[in-house]
Amino acid sequence: RFPKNKKEGLAQIMFETFNVPGLYLAYSAECSLLASGKYTGVSIELGGDTTQICPFVDLKPKPYTFEELYYGGNSITDYLFRLFNNNCKMFYNSKYKSCMEDIKENSCYVALDFEDEFGIVDSYEYLLPDNEKLIVKEERFKAPEAIFRPSLINKDEEMSLPLICNKLIKKFGDEKKELYNSIILSGGNSMFNGL
Repeated sequence: RFPKNKKEGLAQIMFETFNVPGLYLAYSAECSLLASGKYTGVSIELGGDTTQICPFVDLKPKPYTFEELYYGGNSITDYLFRLFNNNCKMFYNSKYKSCMEDIKENSCYVALDFEDEFGIVDSYEYLLPDNEKLIVKEERFKAPEAIFRPSLINKDEEMSLPLICNKLIKKFGDEKKELYNSIILSGGNSMFNGL
């Protein structure tokens, strides 16, 4: 049940109505770090619309070390859609957006070496809703490459995830080594094989 008036808050409902013995509110970045069993590290949440990077030392964020990049899984899905349209494999149609999500989630991966991958990528056959077959090949690794090359999705190259992560860690002193060794990924966009 929700508060009936402004005086009745969440705490009152939780403690008095539901008899909750304790409550701890935290940022999801902090929870990801804790779930990995670490107190010091860089938590990177690769979400649908944004990517958030937050370094922690003893579960405390250092001021001015939080960064939010305004691209995420939705940007990669849109880029995958554009890749197919650029190759004239598909018409512009909003009903295919869910197909792009499905292709992204089930066949896309991060290549260890982007340039070498062109010669060794396996094709993936996807059945569209109208029973036509769509052959997915280099699109499988081109779309997730936008995480490392944001210019592919029309973002500034300085917004590359590794560059931003490196820039934030350099703001620390003695903790740098531990931060570099404790980078925790979370969110749907972190599920790409090879990431």
